[in-house]
Amino acid sequence: MTRRKVSIKDVARAADVSITTVTHALNGKRPVSPETRDRIMKAIDELGYVPSYSASHLKNGRSNLIGCYVADLTEDFTNYMLRGIEQAIKGTGYSLVFGSAVELGTDKATIKKYFRQYGIDGLITINHLSVNSDWTNEDKAFPIVLMNSNNSQFDCILPDNRLAGALVAQHLYDNGVRKPFFFGGPIDRISVMDRLEGFRERLYSLGIELTEDSIWHGDFTFESGCEMAQRLVDEHIPCDGVMCANDYIAIGAIRRFSELGYSIPKDIKIVGVDDRDIAKYCNIPVTTVNLDLEDLGKFALERILEIIESDDHNPITYYSNPYLIPRESSAIL
Repeated sequence: MTRRKVSIKDVARAADVSITTVTHALNGKRPVSPETRDRIMKAIDELGYVPSYSASHLKNGRSNLIGCYVADLTEDFTNYMLRGIEQAIKGTGYSLVFGSAVELGTDKATIKKYFRQYGIDGLITINHLSVNSDWTNEDKAFPIVLMNSNNSQFDCILPDNRLAGALVAQHLYDNGVRKPFFFGGPIDRISVMDRLEGFRERLYSLGIELTEDSIWHGDFTFESGCEMAQRLVDEHIPCDGVMCANDYIAIGAIRRFSELGYSIPKDIKIVGVDDRDIAKYCNIPVTTVNLDLEDLGKFALERILEIIESDDHNPITYYSNPYLIPRESSAIL
């Protein structure tokens, strides 16, 4: 037997108040005594009531809620972006409603249904940049900003991964590297391929060709960095500098090269990407590229509010401004 959905009327009855009083306690637009509010919140918790904001949304045209869908909360890059969003929303009068792929999956209809129940004014999504986003204009149940995604029909906020690769190439070249290598992450990640292309294009402009034999792919892990470093040594391949697709790969590579007797950065210079907190605390601090992800989060929040306030707008693509942080893994400082 299907259990009947708990209604606001049930909450009012359990708390011994009117439906209007429950509404005031939830939206904060009329004063409610602390004792009454506590009684209402206790009833909500005990009954498992999920508020629907659609009524107030229809009344004033706004819920002052921004949805935020996150593909993977365990990823560091996600947390940096979220930090920027949370910083930017302070003082705006808006609040965030979160949903993740863990609870919602990746089906767009499910995602929209979940956020629609809150009557959100707009949605920010933070995705894996593995494929171009397949959201379409038909999915615009509310304004949407896509983070870490490419899609010409929507506002897209992305790290400039090509520039990150170019910065690494220039840095290695300036520090004497003439036999570069690329240790990549998963080949299906657009972010990895963009970093590779930026790296390769800048090297080419400097007179160095990065051949296919000098490009390897693995995972975004310490172990993958160790394995690729081991293989490079086992196959006796000449190399004096490596760009790693992220800091974890770089840390693994540094460890394995060091275990095999190589001096870092004297024999091989190594640079990562992402500026993970751990990179600066390694025995050999890792040169890396900061993708300015918090700035992306701030801009995404500002942009969704602009769209909400606008009667009409043209989608834009915004890239961050990454910068290189030189440390001991690539240069004697």
